Parts: sequence; structure tokens; C-alpha cells
Amino acid sequence: MPVLAINSKHEQNLVIASNKKVVVAITSPGLAQCNDVGKTIEKLSEMYQDIVFVSADYGEFAPRVGGAANCMVPWVIMYKEGNMIDEWNFPKETTLADKIEAFATDQSLASAEPLQKTGSG
Repeated sequence: MPVLAINSKHEQNLVIASNKKVVVAITSPGLAQCNDVGKTIEKLSEMYQDIVFVSADYGEFAPRVGGAANCMVPWVIMYKEGNMIDEWNFPKETTLADKIEAFATDQSLASAEPLQKTGSG
């Protein structure tokens, strides 16, 4: 399933409400680690077809997309049945893959503990 690009809080809310599992990735094009996250999200969206992957450009869509007042990018938020269950930012794409695998298989997210919590939740 292709990654959905959103540009408003309303679009985000519609996607979250209409899907069982959603991963929102907020990135800033031009930053190397954000570009890596974008590529990883594309690959993961092909692997985990039951999860809806959403991409938001930090510059186009204010960081309040996830509900926080501010964030560091890349910033990833996971929703299950309309509820936010985790959020984090990280310096390595392997952390993203580990977190998404745990999320996809309903394993404890603690088993794929993030390297750095955002502290915005």
C-alpha cells in the first residue's frame, strides 16, 4: 500500500478514525535522517499492508499534526483503533523497522524501546 501524504489535521483525523492501525511520520525533506525515514516508511508500507502509513512534511504541515506543541524530526506516531499508543524520534532507521514490526504483530512496544522519547506526550 502506498504511503499517504497528508497536509491537514482534518485529513489526519479521518485516516486515524477509519483505520485499525496507522503510523504517521513527520519529516523535513532535505534532512538526511528524514530522507532515510521516508525510504524506510515506503519499504515498510509494502511489508505491512494492514497498517496505513502516513507522511507529513514538517514545513508544509505544522508539528501539531500529532497533537504536540512541537517536535523534533523525524517524529513518528503510532495509532491503534483511533488511539495514540506511542510516539518517538530516533537517529537510526533500524529502530523504526523494529518498532513497526512489534506494532504490526501486536507485540509489546517495550521490546523495541526507542532510543530517544520525544517527551511531548
